[in-house]
Amino acid sequence: MILRPRFTAIMLLFHVASLLYAQERTFTVLLLPPKPITQTEDGLAYLPVLYRSLEEQLTLRKFEVFPRERIQSNPEFQAIAGETFLPAERVVPIGRALEANVVVTTTYGLEGNRLFIHIKGFDVRTSRLAAATSETGFAGLAGFSLSEQSALRFAESLSGYRETYDPNEPITLEAIASLVFQSADEGMRVSLDDRGPSGTILQGEWEAPYVPFRVNSKILVYKEKDGYYPEAEQVVLHPGENRILLRPLQKKYRNEVGVGWTLGEAWGAALEYRRYLEPDYLFISFTERFYVQYDTLTGSRPVFHNDASLSLGGYLFSSYKDRFRIGVSLGAGVVVTSFTVSEMPIYTDYYLNPGSPFLELNYNPWAVFLLLRVQYGLGMGNNFLGRGFFTIQQGGVPITVGVRRKW
Repeated sequence: MILRPRFTAIMLLFHVASLLYAQERTFTVLLLPPKPITQTEDGLAYLPVLYRSLEEQLTLRKFEVFPRERIQSNPEFQAIAGETFLPAERVVPIGRALEANVVVTTTYGLEGNRLFIHIKGFDVRTSRLAAATSETGFAGLAGFSLSEQSALRFAESLSGYRETYDPNEPITLEAIASLVFQSADEGMRVSLDDRGPSGTILQGEWEAPYVPFRVNSKILVYKEKDGYYPEAEQVVLHPGENRILLRPLQKKYRNEVGVGWTLGEAWGAALEYRRYLEPDYLFISFTERFYVQYDTLTGSRPVFHNDASLSLGGYLFSSYKDRFRIGVSLGAGVVVTSFTVSEMPIYTDYYLNPGSPFLELNYNPWAVFLLLRVQYGLGMGNNFLGRGFFTIQQGGVPITVGVRRKW
């Protein structure tokens, strides 16, 4: 019974001591100068406010912030001073050289009348992300308040990390040996993790300059090539040499040809050519349909129909990458009908296409399509089909199915 109060008192003293140690423990921060993405006068105006706000908020929370002059005079920092995007691999070595606990990088920029700010803090021991914040809002005077708000939120986030900081956390520094990208897209430009263009695929591959990426880490590879859609691809890095085959880029198609058959026109076919005004989205097309009506009975004569039309069309609510695509076209055309009887004239039926919807099953550059042909006859001149919507003999709107190929 006597030991119980004594034991409780000892445990309480240990608890208070641990709290005091956590509060008084020095936590040094290497705060690198914010990096504007675009060097404009409007953008540069936010740099001193953002820099000062981060220093004040971190100092207010008992972080030890390295003096600016000490950073500027550091040779390692001077070597990266011209770079805008600074991942952990570039800044953590500077933090180690200066014996900091955390190194902080900031990027910001303007998009129209919007200001965006990204702040990241990397643990120098483990190179992992310790704290981060991302803010966006209106520029102008509101941008200065946004800068102060971003600094406040980042300092709060880093304070939370400090509370759970474990100086004995195991460190895994195993790095890859090399990184080679392979691709069939000759001349494709490759960038790594938001940096500028890092290299070009030549003779099927490009070897990236050595960066000690961690084994099993994931990086984003940005790919672009003239005449193709840009794309970001995530890859996982493995021990030793990494030879990574990148997915091919999707070409921006400008031309397309299609063939089809229309329900109710057993003896016929359709041929279409498209020219894309906006690749894979907006087009003008010329369609030629020829079909024969013939019952093969004795004394019967075939009837020839030639349908030529010009249309403007586009795809709705779908991307060039989608498997299923919906679109619509509109335009005008004429159906020329010949009964192959000398006493009968040639008929011409002019019509409007007020909107013909179509559905595609997309396997770029190939596509299978289904088209509802909406044609309204004008009943002009020497016409045969009259005024009104054209229908097939069995009744209903003509439906064309077929296949297309782009190039």
